[in-house]
Amino acid sequence: MNVKHVFNERDCTQSIKIEAATPFDVVALNSEVPLEFVDTLESDAKEQPMINLCPPKGKYSTIATFRFEDVASRLEIRFKSNEGKQGLVHIYIIPKVALQLCECHTVEMKALCLHQADNSMTPKEYSERPLNKLSVAGSFSMQEMHQWIRMCLPDVSSRSPQKEVETLYFRNVFIGSCLVVTYCNGEGTFHSESIATLAVVRDVITQSATQEKQRLDISFEVNEDSVPFFCNLVYPKFQELIYVSKQSTFIEALHEIRMQEQSLDCFTEGQKAMIARTEREGTKERSDDASKKTFELQNLTALLKQYYVDWHKFIGITARKQHGAILSELLKRREITANDLVLYFTDAV
Repeated sequence: MNVKHVFNERDCTQSIKIEAATPFDVVALNSEVPLEFVDTLESDAKEQPMINLCPPKGKYSTIATFRFEDVASRLEIRFKSNEGKQGLVHIYIIPKVALQLCECHTVEMKALCLHQADNSMTPKEYSERPLNKLSVAGSFSMQEMHQWIRMCLPDVSSRSPQKEVETLYFRNVFIGSCLVVTYCNGEGTFHSESIATLAVVRDVITQSATQEKQRLDISFEVNEDSVPFFCNLVYPKFQELIYVSKQSTFIEALHEIRMQEQSLDCFTEGQKAMIARTEREGTKERSDDASKKTFELQNLTALLKQYYVDWHKFIGITARKQHGAILSELLKRREITANDLVLYFTDAV
């Protein structure tokens, strides 16, 4: 049995790839973190619709099963997961053999699962960005800090570095923000344009240190220039997803009108071309693409709401309770600018 966990940077999805010498009977999965499954064609056989049950009462957030109509010995489970929570994904593989048995594999989901190791910029280029700073001090060893960092981030070696000071560079592949980690015995610093990223690091390290009865001294240095910088990072993707979402709604309305009218005479030439193009794509492909973009927009909206809360918490101001409704009103506007997002975070909107 070969089970591999990989990150697909192109669409920010995670994959668990399973290959076996014996065909599958059932593959079951339960996860401590919420997962959103994505269709894939990487399997030997078309599995039956996956059963994704309601989150049970307990530590598991997602439960699913895969059953196979045909002989299959290869399966890819592709999914998306938001940052902020770490946990384990358990996969139970039951093969088609006379003697009933099950093999279990475990995959660890990191709290900052959308971050990847990055060496695309020089240290000087990182320092020129408007970075916020999280500092952690205490009586911990470098090895202990290294293990805490591994709980937060992928692409971190299981072995502690054999030098006095280590610096690691990461990039959020979804929005493009960076995270610079520097640590040694008794001290760790984390720099990022995203306050939300630093909030996740703080929560994971604090929780782990508390379990190990370690006392920490945590401090922050907020860079106000990081808000417009972060908004300009997010805005292009935000604008694209809003446009696609509105375009998808418009296209569905065109197809409904066409079904009712049974003719293209009431449409403009541009609308006719749009209908013809989407018909070539097929209803399922159009629906799947719209569903993916809607999910991405929901994720990005949730990220902005969390950033709003974390930013106000870090600067010592109580966040407005209606901040979610305010962002929803922004989404309804015909045009949204990057400056609108800045005004939203600074409570000027």
